[in-house]
Amino acid sequence: MVRNYHCGGIMAAALSSCASFLQLIGSSITDILEQSRNKKYAEQKLLRISRISMIITSIVILLIGLCQPPSIMWIGYFAATLFAASWGPVAFASVFSKKVTKTGALWSITAGFLGVVLGENLKKFDISIEERNLPGKHFNSAVRR
Repeated sequence: MVRNYHCGGIMAAALSSCASFLQLIGSSITDILEQSRNKKYAEQKLLRISRISMIITSIVILLIGLCQPPSIMWIGYFAATLFAASWGPVAFASVFSKKVTKTGALWSITAGFLGVVLGENLKKFDISIEERNLPGKHFNSAVRR
């Protein structure tokens, strides 16, 4: 009986995450569409575009999940890392500091994105940055693997 509640809770969390992700896709597409063209669209047209983009995204994710199940975990891991590195510093800085500028936020997001992408590509080519080659290596001595 308890196991059923756990499975129900896990499914509820998964469905909530999926709904949030799809809502983010739909609203982002409509925002980008309106801002990039400096044009106002009718609510019905924006709703249609939003729904179509969510359906296409859902189908692509379903096909990836059916064809390559392990890749879903990799995509989730990569997306979470990318999001944390790109948006995390800007989010914390904007809450705790009033000196955050639009240009600074843009460069922070760009640097976080490039750092993750570069790091992932280094892993693919079996290149690692060892601790002894880092500047300030005596500060890294507390962390041992």
